[in-house]
Amino acid sequence: MKQTVLIVDDNRDMTRFLEGLIKSNMDIEARSVHMGESALSIIEKSTVHCVLADMKMPGMDGMELLKI
Repeated sequence: MKQTVLIVDDNRDMTRFLEGLIKSNMDIEARSVHMGESALSIIEKSTVHCVLADMKMPGMDGMELLKI
């Protein structure tokens, strides 16, 4: 099973860039979302090995997400 990285950032250009970079250079699955609440939903339903989160996002920020 591939390791999975979840990218959480409200900047869509950044999530596309990071997801493409990870997928093209590593044997790792990358998924991205744009809100902390969406990230929690994915984490509840599937296995995520690493979360890469922006610290400043509207609503739930990255630190709050990681604490949960």
